[in-house]
Amino acid sequence: QLAAEMIVMVAEWLPLREFLVVADIAYIGKALLKGRPSNVEVLGPICWNAALYEAVPEPCRGNQHGKRLATPKTMLTENGIWPAKTLRIEFKNGCKRKLQVKVIRDACWYSAAGPQPVQIVLVRDPKGEWRDEALVCTDLSLSAKEIITGYCRRWSVEVAFCDAKQMLGF
Repeated sequence: QLAAEMIVMVAEWLPLREFLVVADIAYIGKALLKGRPSNVEVLGPICWNAALYEAVPEPCRGNQHGKRLATPKTMLTENGIWPAKTLRIEFKNGCKRKLQVKVIRDACWYSAAGPQPVQIVLVRDPKGEWRDEALVCTDLSLSAKEIITGYCRRWSVEVAFCDAKQMLGF
């Protein structure tokens, strides 16, 4: 809640700037997603059992829900309706990976984001070296590659937290 309030405050200070907030699972929820300023988009993991629905066209929105979709966990394992594409991604550290990716566009996660459509990006490492990821992004214009690399960039923050705790006693 405090992080969401801070983001709203910064977005109001800089109304002409666009922000992409990259967060971990502890922050991705209705406090951050619902009621955020129009110049703020959010990217991060979605829970594997999230209740997703097809988006309803804008004039019909409100309390109407579209057809219930499968959970991200089910979408990742089923290939018929949601086929995977192989993406070759090169990360800033030089690491290159071929990943199986599924993109579900125009889904609604009403409990967290309200009626605004979001996109879901499901990622699986065919080698099994990386864990599966389910990501949600409110910016529908970003590609799957941009969403995956954007989320991976936040890892340096985790390393900084770990170092601060272990080396500096924070």
